[in-house]
Amino acid sequence: APIPVPRFPYVDPADADRLQRRLQRNDGFLNERARWRRIDGSVIWVSESARLIRDRVGEPLFIEGSVLDIGDLVQAEEALQQSEALYRNLVENSRDGVFLMQHGQVIFANDKLAEILGYAQSELLGVNYFDWVAPEDLAAQQQRKADREAGSTDTQLYEIHLLRKTGEKRLCAVRAGAVEYRGEPASIGTLRDITEERAQQHRLEEAEERYRLLFRHALLGMFQSSQAGELIEVNEAMASMFGFDTPEQMQREVRNMRDWYLDPQARDRTLLELQTRGRVVNREFELLRRDGSSFWALTSARLTDQSDGSPPRIEGSLLDNTARRQAEEELTFLAHHDALTGLDNRRRFEQRLQEALDQLRQASGQRRLVMLLDLDRFKLVNDSLGHAAGDQLLLEFGQRLHWELARDAWIARYGGDEFALLSREAVDEAESQALARRIHALLGKPFRVRGHQVFTGASIGLVLLEDGLLDPEDALRDADTAMFRAKANGGGTHVLFDNAMHAAARSRLALETELRFALDRGELQPYFQPIVELSSGRIVGVETLVRWNHPQRGLLLPKHFLDVAEEAGMLPAIDLRMLEIALEHQADWQQRLAELAPQRLSVNVSNRLFAATDFAPVLQRLLASSGVAAKQLHLEITETVFRGPSAALREQLTALQELGVSLVVDDFGTGYSSLVSFSESAFDGLKVDRGFVQDLSSNARHRAIVRTIAQFATDLQLSLVAEGVESVEQRDLLAQYGCELAQGFLYSPAVDATTLEAMLARPLPAVSP
Repeated sequence: APIPVPRFPYVDPADADRLQRRLQRNDGFLNERARWRRIDGSVIWVSESARLIRDRVGEPLFIEGSVLDIGDLVQAEEALQQSEALYRNLVENSRDGVFLMQHGQVIFANDKLAEILGYAQSELLGVNYFDWVAPEDLAAQQQRKADREAGSTDTQLYEIHLLRKTGEKRLCAVRAGAVEYRGEPASIGTLRDITEERAQQHRLEEAEERYRLLFRHALLGMFQSSQAGELIEVNEAMASMFGFDTPEQMQREVRNMRDWYLDPQARDRTLLELQTRGRVVNREFELLRRDGSSFWALTSARLTDQSDGSPPRIEGSLLDNTARRQAEEELTFLAHHDALTGLDNRRRFEQRLQEALDQLRQASGQRRLVMLLDLDRFKLVNDSLGHAAGDQLLLEFGQRLHWELARDAWIARYGGDEFALLSREAVDEAESQALARRIHALLGKPFRVRGHQVFTGASIGLVLLEDGLLDPEDALRDADTAMFRAKANGGGTHVLFDNAMHAAARSRLALETELRFALDRGELQPYFQPIVELSSGRIVGVETLVRWNHPQRGLLLPKHFLDVAEEAGMLPAIDLRMLEIALEHQADWQQRLAELAPQRLSVNVSNRLFAATDFAPVLQRLLASSGVAAKQLHLEITETVFRGPSAALREQLTALQELGVSLVVDDFGTGYSSLVSFSESAFDGLKVDRGFVQDLSSNARHRAIVRTIAQFATDLQLSLVAEGVESVEQRDLLAQYGCELAQGFLYSPAVDATTLEAMLARPLPAVSP
């Protein structure tokens, strides 16, 4: 029968039930643990032993036993369990692999170690860990194993390459301590995969090395300094910028960067801005080199915190801005000065002129002088000695003007070979004339240009400014008008502007405008002067001459408008138009008049048209369009075309020869070309200038010249036409000298096409037998 266990208040009910069950099953128990509650309410652990005592017939009599207080033991066991749980948690959740190895075999490995090596945890236990060691690290690892088994208790710290299950190599850091496991030496420790960490470190080291290289060898000056100015680091570019051989030399010799500022307070202001804003960008300073010279630099800098907690440092860069600043200063200078002579340029002169006019408003009755001058024969210097010689002449002339007149006038190179002067003070007419004479005197002395002595003069236009003339453009226009009047007077002189000149200039401008419209409206028409065979009086050709059928002024001769046309650049267009119409007439005459039609058509061609690169192709199209044979066309050009033959001239002459047209030198003997240039050029005929023909009967020199020209033409098999024949005596002398063709008022002036047709039917007076 069950024996009830006493329900003492100090026995935990749960423990009492367990003890009763043990007693009923086994008649007792040994060292069973139970919790007893003390009288003060605290709980203690006891170890209790008890047995059931029966009588002779087996009936239970009583229970006897013993009790031992085991509270300290239970507490120690609980602490050990907690410690083991904590250790297990640390090992299993560690970021490092944890291992226990003995005799090369894995006794224990946590999940992290398995993850690092790419295995399941169960696959690692009992495995020889040398199977994971990369070949290059096997020998070192064998030595570590030997040291441990020999009794070494030193903690081993090393890096080793291990192979994952996939064969991938990983770099690991190992920390292994000595332990005894089951009575024999073993190693316990941690392993961390540092492959990425080491790669990152390597990349960082490479970046730092690149930075060091860039810092040291950068073209930009770079530095690091304390806020007090102590130079901590500097690169080669900055050292060189300051005149040092090496960065190390600069760091040794420069005690404080503040001393290298031309204005030390500028550095103080920059430091204050750095401390306030943290950075400065592109501040320009003038700094001192080692040799004491200065240079301009653009500086950018910032304050950088230090990892050791020390005060922030200044890191910055310097760019030598001297060349750029000099270029800017030069550009500023060139904006107001001429690059060749260093004198004021046109823009600056016009500013000074406006200032002078403004001052005249406040000073009634005063006058200031404006002067424009143009060097005479400057083009001749350029053409004969070259453009470099021309530049040297301009430079030396500008220097003479400056030395002689700078105290009296503002001087400018106005453009090309033109110079301008503006008196600094008020002047009268006599003082203005005196100033011009001083310039002529300056030009009276020769210039030494590239080994040659060169004489030149100047055409000078003067204008006296008054308070009524308030526009710089008007003043310069008037000075230009006076200058051209001086040039028209032969050069080497000066002209003071008056209102009559202004009226003439306006008239010339109006004529130019009318002339442009005249060309478009067809008011310019060709007239034809017969070219006569002296022996027969027969008209064998005509020269085409332009006339202007002006709607108000009537028929105008070339002398009234060709100068304006040339100045306006209209001669090529006029020449082409006359050539086109003349070819149309020639084609019409050939068709209607048959053998009575002129056999040669002469047309004047200006130098500008002759030099045009597209002239030959245009001429070819006009010939093809008209149907006139090229051999009938005679192009009259002045001998200045042949001055100093160039490759372009030879190409043009060749192209025209290939077309089959004839080239005639007009006004032969009046230009400056040498016979050598003629011998190197292709031409077919000559025209004796009217200046030699007009006084042929009374001027022995001219008779000799005409005879020479005629003989020259005969020897070279050239056609020869004498122009300006007005008398029978002139005609007969020309025939006597061997001239075959002539034109002039003896036969006919230039006439329109209709009048010419009537003349073609009858012969003109021939040479007397």
